[in-house]
Amino acid sequence: MYNEGQGVDRDMEEARNLWRQSAERSNPNAMFNLSQSLFFEMPQNRVLASRLLLQSAQLGSAAAQKMLRQLGYDGPLPPAVNTELEMRKTRKDLSPGEVRDCGFFDS
Repeated sequence: MYNEGQGVDRDMEEARNLWRQSAERSNPNAMFNLSQSLFFEMPQNRVLASRLLLQSAQLGSAAAQKMLRQLGYDGPLPPAVNTELEMRKTRKDLSPGEVRDCGFFDS
């Protein structure tokens, strides 16, 4: 939402903050999104962006794997998986409503 300004003002700093929190919890989609943001919008962070891209690909992100291959990576990668709809244990310590903490959705 913050990345695209959907329902809120566009705020890339907040988008990166939330992706960072989720990436620290090993979410491959967040790693990929954060890597893209850092790589294209903050070139001084390309080393971190590259590391996040590789980690995301190693966790099965199809988008990250595709991008790595386009960049010439020829190392082994696991089969791609759709992790966007994966169910995870939900944290119960997050405050309700609009928060600046990243948690998981219940489904």
